[in-house]
Amino acid sequence: MDFEEAKRILIDGYEKSEFKIIDVHLDQIYLEYNDIKYIIVKEEINDFLDFYEVNLGCKIAPTECSMCCNTYHEQLLDPLDVNWGYIWRERDKVITFGHQTSIKSFVQIGLATSRFLNFFRFDEKYIQYCKERLDERKLRRRRDVNSLINDFYYRLPTIRVNNLNKNSIEDALIESEKIINACLFNLSFLNHYTFALRNEWPIRANREKRFIFEFNKIEPKDQFKLPYGHYNPDIIKFYQHGMSSDFPVLQFLAFYHILEYFFNIVSDENLYFQLRFLLNHPNFYPDENNLEKLIHEVIKYRDVEKDVKLLKRVLTKFVNISALEKFILSYEHSFGKHYTKKRELFGGNVQISLDEDHIIPNIAKTIIIVRNALVHSSDRYKRNPRYIPFSESKDIVKKEIPLIKFLAEQVIIGSASLI
Repeated sequence: MDFEEAKRILIDGYEKSEFKIIDVHLDQIYLEYNDIKYIIVKEEINDFLDFYEVNLGCKIAPTECSMCCNTYHEQLLDPLDVNWGYIWRERDKVITFGHQTSIKSFVQIGLATSRFLNFFRFDEKYIQYCKERLDERKLRRRRDVNSLINDFYYRLPTIRVNNLNKNSIEDALIESEKIINACLFNLSFLNHYTFALRNEWPIRANREKRFIFEFNKIEPKDQFKLPYGHYNPDIIKFYQHGMSSDFPVLQFLAFYHILEYFFNIVSDENLYFQLRFLLNHPNFYPDENNLEKLIHEVIKYRDVEKDVKLLKRVLTKFVNISALEKFILSYEHSFGKHYTKKRELFGGNVQISLDEDHIIPNIAKTIIIVRNALVHSSDRYKRNPRYIPFSESKDIVKKEIPLIKFLAEQVIIGSASLI
């Protein structure tokens, strides 16, 4: 394709998108939409030409707002922090994982690239979204000035994985999904910038400012090492939900779901260990006595176990006791004694001892008491108080979020596997 063919594709595309073509010069195109005049200059036409020739192998995948080829994947992000715009006050700012000079994969997060813009230049839903935003800003524009056509497009943040070097788009998507999930978690954990992958183009909607709780704040930065861990994508979504939620109750439950996710997994592992030990024992023989032992273990497993016991197993498996003690001491040094003092919490008496044998059981009991108060509107048996929305209960829950957030992060990191 040459320069003239690129011009023709641009003219046809904008006419189909309900732009009015005003004039066509040798290396410029003048057009208009909704009384606002635009110009496509030579540099933009050449940029479109270069993109068209290089990216013929790209396709829309895995969602309607994502492009992928066997070496590159760029997908729209959903900023879960209502104040995300401040991150890109400098529009050319890019957050990087890995090294751009490396032949290995590296990741960048920033406003949509020209590659992304050109790929979706005439996408019906993207065009419609930009038109809606344009209508809102129309009164602030001078109608006697030609704007560059690229100014029409609202550049939302994207995440792009470079140097995938896979044999197929399908393989590239599998690899990039692992890397993207890890990078988004690290960005949320380290910088408190919370984003999720978008599956569809956005629609205009008002969003309320969310409640933000930050502890042990880390100074944001723009350069990271590429993550080595492959985090479970399901629990990452719970973490992002907790980090972006407006309400303490939703935050607490989102972080709790990360812990609960492993209840059956860890419990199954415990059963397998017990059965394996019995079967591998030198004295094992399939007589009535030994078979009775096996049956006993299975029946004991099938009995409905208390959530406190299940939670204790998960915390024991994934949480570093030394780090947990340091977290509680650091928190109470900053905010005063809270977790380690005796207190009544939704009808239950709790206190977390830093003794190694008691810290996990005490924490498990505390978390389950709060969980029960949030998910049950009444207590048929003990008549304990429950969480009431829009009351002082909200402040009680808010104080419990730092600890369960820390535990959720420990479980996410502890359950990760190498990429």
